[in-house]
Amino acid sequence: LIYLTTGGGADFEGGETHYLDARNPKRPPSAVAGRVGRVLLFEHDLFHCGAPVTSGTKYIVRTDVMFDNVPRRNSPNPNANTCPSLNPDPNPNPNPSPSPNPNPNPNP
Repeated sequence: LIYLTTGGGADFEGGETHYLDARNPKRPPSAVAGRVGRVLLFEHDLFHCGAPVTSGTKYIVRTDVMFDNVPRRNSPNPNANTCPSLNPDPNPNPNPSPSPNPNPNPNP
C-alpha cells in the first residue's frame, strides 16, 4: 500500500490496516495507521483487513510486488538467482589461459 492521505484525523479517521495472528486468534490484532508518503509491505498470505473509514477520505495505491527466485532456463548462468549484470563474477581470472588455436597447422 502507498498512502496518499494521512489517518488519525488529519485526512481521515479509522481505516487502519489490521494484522491478525492466525496461530493465536485470541491475540488482539496489530494495527497500522497510514501517513502520506509511507509504504506498507507485507506478504500476501498474512491475514489482514482494513478497518472502516469513519470520517474523511482515505486514498491509497494498492499494488502487488511479484518476484521469481528461480533462475530461468535460458539464463547465461543457470546457478544465478539475480541478473548477471548486477551479479559480477566473484572470482574473476585476471590471467585467463590462452584459447587453443583453432588451426593447429601453422602453414595451411
